[in-house]
Amino acid sequence: MASLKKRSLLACVSALAVAGALALGGCGASGHTGGVAATVNGTDIAEDTITEYIEYFRDSNDMGDEDSWATWLNNQGMTSEDVRDTVLDFYIKRELEAQLAADQGITVEDSEIDEQVQTIRDNYSSDEDFVEALNSQGFKDEADYRDNVRVGLIEQKLSDAVLNDEDKKVSEDDVVSMLSYYAPNYDGMKRSSHILFAADDKDTAKKVLSQLKDGSLSWNDAVQKYTTDEGTKETNGDVGWDLMSSFVAEYTNALEGLDKGEMSGLVTSDYGIHIIKCTDEFNCPDKIKKASQCPDELVDQIRSYLESNAESTAYDEWYTEQEGKAEIHKNDFNNGVSYYVDLDAWNAAQESADSESADDGSGDAADGDSGDDSAVEEDASNDEATESSKDE
Repeated sequence: MASLKKRSLLACVSALAVAGALALGGCGASGHTGGVAATVNGTDIAEDTITEYIEYFRDSNDMGDEDSWATWLNNQGMTSEDVRDTVLDFYIKRELEAQLAADQGITVEDSEIDEQVQTIRDNYSSDEDFVEALNSQGFKDEADYRDNVRVGLIEQKLSDAVLNDEDKKVSEDDVVSMLSYYAPNYDGMKRSSHILFAADDKDTAKKVLSQLKDGSLSWNDAVQKYTTDEGTKETNGDVGWDLMSSFVAEYTNALEGLDKGEMSGLVTSDYGIHIIKCTDEFNCPDKIKKASQCPDELVDQIRSYLESNAESTAYDEWYTEQEGKAEIHKNDFNNGVSYYVDLDAWNAAQESADSESADDGSGDAADGDSGDDSAVEEDASNDEATESSKDE
């Protein structure tokens, strides 16, 4: 099943750079400074664009107040200027890639974006569910997600245009080396096929199971005649390897109890009634000397991963070269932006507040037997407020 890729700006610094473009309308004007953050071959990137990006990030992650924002900056080891530089680098890359794509005659049609968006939308039963899924993955709305798709398509087309097959090529030694590292994680995985019946067609399922057991009906014939899973009919019910796929718990549990060549009884899940057959099991060799010792699907997955990495490395090298040729100018950081925090001053204030709190606490302990219940309750209330403020 296709899925949304989560765009989490909180995960790490690099996430800010690779997260994708946000459509940032409707932000308040407070903290906007105007002016230009950078120019790329004469094209301006507005300072307010960077501010709006960062403010949207803050608001969507409940960091609108200064304390929460300063705490996050401290935890990331960043300053306000560091965040600005990271976001600005992302916008510079986005602008330069658009220019480079135009030089190559590369365009992205709305129909291409529509196709990718529809692929994701088809996984949800309603537009509301789709939008909710977008929001949960860090996208403001569908327009935001479409913009992200457009940027991704531009970069992929640009990569395809400037790289050749040699840039993506990996050696068999590299494949075997990675298989040696990862294949043990797949030891014991099982491949299976199934025949799926409607949930209300248990009588037919029982009849087919009986015929399969007595040999009067072959597995392949049973699949072609009875399965309701059109997606696996052409492969005689094959659903692949369990550790390389995602199955419902009922299916997985039944498959775990089967050895190669064995067949289950009737297994009921939300999809209907299954008859499951274990068709293969992978026992990882102690030493992998050649790719053929592993399942083709695992080899293909590893090879694809390595090729993708090789392509990404080659593209980054090409882009860095183009960046060096471009006329890029970054303007200095402006302390007047809304997201600026003087961390030295903020940390000093925090230390002072902590020190005063500790002093107050020691005084309360000395007077602990005074019998003043109201003072004790007030101190407890203040402590809870302090802890709540720290959590925020």
